[in-house]
Order: sequence, then structure tokens, then C-alpha cells
Amino acid sequence: MLLLSRNGIINLTLENPDKDRLILNNAPYKLPSCLYGINKLESLSLSKCIFRPPCSFTGFHMLKNLSLFKVVLHVDVATSFLWMPDLVILQVKLCSGFPNSKIYAPKLSQVFFLTIGTKTLELGHYMDCRMLTTVILASSITNQDKPINMTYLLKC
Repeated sequence: MLLLSRNGIINLTLENPDKDRLILNNAPYKLPSCLYGINKLESLSLSKCIFRPPCSFTGFHMLKNLSLFKVVLHVDVATSFLWMPDLVILQVKLCSGFPNSKIYAPKLSQVFFLTIGTKTLELGHYMDCRMLTTVILASSITNQDKPINMTYLLKC
């Protein structure tokens, strides 16, 4: 990973496979600190990882596409504000710890959010979401017997 971070990688996909597919430990992969220093990263896709940025991390400044699947976000007060001024597409699927982060992404136009519960996303956490054109909110809850009020999600 250190070699990749030094070579100015633009697209990065890290997938931690399911235990069903390979006979491996299914624990989330803790991302190495050198990942947070890749300055030219434009597309990042993470699967079953632990995202715990160092205190000096402010965000991926050139990132345009961010896809997170079953990612655990551990952010503290110092790293809770993520600066991603070029982010256009954000996909968050079955992640935990995500609502605690505030994202500055003035170019964000597409958000896809899949959750188990319904009270885990508040779009007000995106400091500037005036460019949003597509918002897809999906819940994996099955056999739902009551209607869900999702208006609290749209606090932009």
C-alpha cells in the first residue's frame, strides 16, 4: 500500500471478500495510514474496512467518486470534517459511524444510501448540497408494516 500511495494512484478499490467466498477471517480490514496521504486519488471504493483517519487528515481533495460498503467509520472531532471539494458521487451501503462525519462537497450531485435502519442519514451533514440532482435512499428492512417518514433526511 505504501508503494501505491507514493506513485500517485488515481483509482483505488479495496475489497475484503465475504467469508462465504473464501475461507478467510471475515474481520474488517483496518486501512493503513498511508492511504490517507494519497493526494491525487479521484475514485475510492472500499469494502468491509475500518476507516480511521489520522488527526491530520482533512479529506481527499481530488476525490470525485466515493463508494463505501460495510465500512466502519471511526472519526473524532479533529477528523469529523472531511474536505472533498470535487466529490460528485457518494455511495454508502450498510456502513456504521457515517452520520458523525460532516462532508464539504459542493459538487456533490448523486447520493446513494442503503441502510438497515431509517434514521442513519441526515443530508444536513453535507455542508453544501445545493448541486444534488439524484438522491436514492434505500432501506434493507423487509416486511415493513408501517410507512416511513423520511422528511427528516432532507435538511439541506
